[in-house]
Amino acid sequence: MAGEDKISNLPDDIINHILSFLDLKYAMQTSALSKRWKLSWTLLPQLNLDSYKFSSLSHFNKFVNHALLHRNNLREVSILELRCRELVTNITSRRIVNYAGLHNIRRLKLESTSTKYHKFPEFLFSCRALEDLTLEFNFTSCDKRCHISESGWDFPVLKNLIIIGRYDYCYPNVLNVVAPQLQNLTAHVELVEVLHCRDPLHKSAVGFDSLEKVKLFWPDTLIQWATNFCVSRLLGVFHKLYSAKFLILDMDITELLSSCLERDQMLLEPFPFNNLKYLKMKTMVAQQHFVVPVQLKNYFLDKSPNVTFITDNPHPQV
Repeated sequence: MAGEDKISNLPDDIINHILSFLDLKYAMQTSALSKRWKLSWTLLPQLNLDSYKFSSLSHFNKFVNHALLHRNNLREVSILELRCRELVTNITSRRIVNYAGLHNIRRLKLESTSTKYHKFPEFLFSCRALEDLTLEFNFTSCDKRCHISESGWDFPVLKNLIIIGRYDYCYPNVLNVVAPQLQNLTAHVELVEVLHCRDPLHKSAVGFDSLEKVKLFWPDTLIQWATNFCVSRLLGVFHKLYSAKFLILDMDITELLSSCLERDQMLLEPFPFNNLKYLKMKTMVAQQHFVVPVQLKNYFLDKSPNVTFITDNPHPQV
């Protein structure tokens, strides 16, 4: 039939699924299409919020206050993706995270380009239904600081943790973590150094026994100092992640490991990975290729001969 609104005739679940791919600002605008669409956005289980889509933070704040006030509070927030200039110095941003936490959030992604001191709200680190957590910081200066909860992370069902950004001077000496089901970890070496996994019942130190996949980055500001101290730090991190089956190392780590071979420091250390099945070493940045030394390759493969070893270098390894 000519002029038939086929989209509006779709079941509510399909309409909500379509709207979940939109930023909440645009999802709310669909309420003007028809009576059928007026309340559709209030039922969305996924909230995508981006302060950069507003002319100012004050406009963003007003929008968020309106959205949370009129959203159907009986519906869970399964996913929250928040991109904001002033992520944790802004009261509205903290309110969004708290709201999502009270509605059984399972996947949370926070991205900030804040130019101010970062202090994360304590509530963020006790979202007990959280399964996926991504924190991403795009600092533009090495003088930026961020602070993560000293009281510990309590994530009993967390499976995936991704933290990307700069972390100089941003942690207490130890971060006590309860994440017994953590399977995938993507982080800089500094973060892993201070993670101290605890048994959820006895609060005693345990290993990251459930880890399947680990992706590690080394801070590019420190790679120029490939000292024995840096190598010791890295090897210490390796031993903490001993249960990983899939290991991906960035180019800076590959170079650092290669440099320590000259001092035989690494070769004197016991091989830390008991279950390794897959190893990828990044060897290319901006069309520059780094060749993985045979000694380094053998360090991993001799102890785990069945490991699948690959690099992103198109040239043969020598």
